[in-house]
Amino acid sequence: MNFDFTAEERARMEAIDGILAGWANPMDFETRSNIPAIRNRALQAVRSLQALPYVAVGSQAHLSRACLMACSQKVAAFSPSLHLTVDMGIRLPVGILQAVSADTASSECAGLLEGKRLAAVAFRESTMNVVNDPLTTRAHLDGTDWLIDGAKSWVVNAPISDVLLVAAAVEDGCGLFWVAADAPGVSIGQSLQALGFDGAAIAHMAFEGCRIPESNRIGVFDRRVLMNRLQDIENEILIASAIGLMKAAFEEARDHAKTHRSGGKPIIAYQEVGFKLSEMLTQLQTAELLAYRTAWSIENRVEDVESLLLCAKVFCAEAAENVTGAALQILSGKGYFGQSVSERAYRCAKYTQIAGTSTEIARVRIGDEALGYK
Repeated sequence: MNFDFTAEERARMEAIDGILAGWANPMDFETRSNIPAIRNRALQAVRSLQALPYVAVGSQAHLSRACLMACSQKVAAFSPSLHLTVDMGIRLPVGILQAVSADTASSECAGLLEGKRLAAVAFRESTMNVVNDPLTTRAHLDGTDWLIDGAKSWVVNAPISDVLLVAAAVEDGCGLFWVAADAPGVSIGQSLQALGFDGAAIAHMAFEGCRIPESNRIGVFDRRVLMNRLQDIENEILIASAIGLMKAAFEEARDHAKTHRSGGKPIIAYQEVGFKLSEMLTQLQTAELLAYRTAWSIENRVEDVESLLLCAKVFCAEAAENVTGAALQILSGKGYFGQSVSERAYRCAKYTQIAGTSTEIARVRIGDEALGYK
């Protein structure tokens, strides 16, 4: 088990640092602005990152999965909303297609990987849990076309997407379809105001007699297998998001502790502050190692990788809330009353616990696997 990065991978990571350093203030990506502005920011960022393998996945990236995890963390630390938009809009749909051995050389995938289009993955319905509940969105053949009817909830990128990757129940399983975001019969709601991820566009949507050609059907799969693969990839993205949030909050708190003075000395000189920073760093470093081990295990098809992925999801998501909360404690009024990095990260951290496989469901599944109840 080797998490060392090659010279090429380190160069790629440094290149991402250079790209991020050349962009505007990270807070510009975190403002609740109009939909065209969010879309333009996302596409410009994707085109910048497209020169690197960051937006590619799997064998297309020519980099280890651990390196992709590290790159993803860097983008999340810079801007949580940008990271959510890019990874959920490109890496998630392409990763799903790779996981089910579908065609990733299609024009839809090419447009995503070239930074010309954005996608939204429309799977969730009445709950955040996509594995246990049956799909109510249905698709049926009407001549040579498919008609889709139903509703989807909390769809990341829905208001800014060009194309939708939609799961719908069909007669013999779960169908996966490409649907143009502006296709007749598709209605997308207003962007939702969330606790965090202010610069992301998330909305509910509905399909009413949406007609698509047979060529847009990717395939029919076992619903539970497809949804598990979806959540595995989503969990990877959320693990990277959680670590990015921790890293950004820790660095802000550390720098503040070194420069802010109280009682005639920098507050880092107070033992309580030093202890808090050490606990934050311990959780951050542990989360990073667990994330890299998980990425390595996925790439090398280790037997217990599903349980390991869930362990990483639980630990990283909950550590993110702990670390960002501790950062706010150190920043005090500067963090609570101002638009600080830590305040933003704290609000985003909760999403990493409830999206993907929730920490509660993850714990149940970890226990089942430990007891042999797979």
